[in-house]
Amino acid sequence: MSSPYLRSADRAQLARFVQDRAPQGREFRLQTVRGRETFSRTYLLDRQAGLNGEYIVDARVGFDTSPAEKTRPYVQVTFNRTGAELLASMTAANVKKRMAIVLDGNVDSAPLIQTAIPGGICSIHLGGLKPVNEVLQEAKDLVLTLRGGALPVPLRLVSEERIEPRGKP
Repeated sequence: MSSPYLRSADRAQLARFVQDRAPQGREFRLQTVRGRETFSRTYLLDRQAGLNGEYIVDARVGFDTSPAEKTRPYVQVTFNRTGAELLASMTAANVKKRMAIVLDGNVDSAPLIQTAIPGGICSIHLGGLKPVNEVLQEAKDLVLTLRGGALPVPLRLVSEERIEPRGKP
């Protein structure tokens, strides 16, 4: 199976390789993936973020209690009116593509957009096959970062995890 990413165990070498290779208006960002092996992989992003942290009004950890998910943690993010409109437009135009969440210049996660997300509330499901305690820590860390507010959190569309609309709490 082929992968749409470049990946390497040597992050610095991968960064040097992709430097200055992105098409105009785009940029490469890296994500560090930790698991049985640790490696970095590339994402080709739009240079201009479609959303950033200024539109986020709340972020919290929730728990999916559906039988299929077996009580898996997720992050629920609520946007202000402008952010909600941008999110709805971006997700409607990019279903089945990934949306990169970029923190401090690195891709933190890149959930797959399952459907358009109207209403300004979205859920970010994390971790895939990781143990629940690891996913919970990842969710808590992301919530703390999103709530920080001091740093803009760019969300950029890329081309794969799961974002779904959630009803109001």
